[in-house]
Amino acid sequence: PFGQRLLESLLAGDAAGGDARGRESAALYAVAPGTGYDRSGVLADLRVDNHPEAPTELARIYDLHDLYFGMPHDPQQLVGDLELEVRGLLDTLGITGGATADDLARWASTANLENRLSATGIDARVLSELRRAHQAR
Repeated sequence: PFGQRLLESLLAGDAAGGDARGRESAALYAVAPGTGYDRSGVLADLRVDNHPEAPTELARIYDLHDLYFGMPHDPQQLVGDLELEVRGLLDTLGITGGATADDLARWASTANLENRLSATGIDARVLSELRRAHQAR
C-alpha cells in the first residue's frame, strides 16, 4: 500500500533514536492527484498527538485506514472450496438470499469494507475480517 514505506521509514527512524524531544506525536500525510476515498487527492491524513508510543499508535491507525480505505490486493477467485467457505460464513452471519458475491457485497458494506471488494474475487483482508466476524459470533 501507498503509505507502507513511509510508515516503515518513520518506525525505523524511531527505532534508531527518533526525535530528541520524545515521542509526543507522529503523522502520515500522503497525496496524489485524483486519488483517495473521494478523489480529493488525499490518500491519508493520519495523526497521533500526545501519545507515549505515537509511532506505534500511528502504525495501528494506518492499518485500520488501509483496511477500510485500501483497495483490494490480489483477490482470489470465489470458486470451489473458497466459495463454499465464504457462503458458509455468510450463512452463519445471516447474510443469505443471493448469490455468494452479492451477499458478500452486502456484508462488506455493513463492515465498511466496500472499497476492498473486487469483481474478480475476494481480497485477503476481507476474507480475514469475514472469518473474524464469524468467530466473534
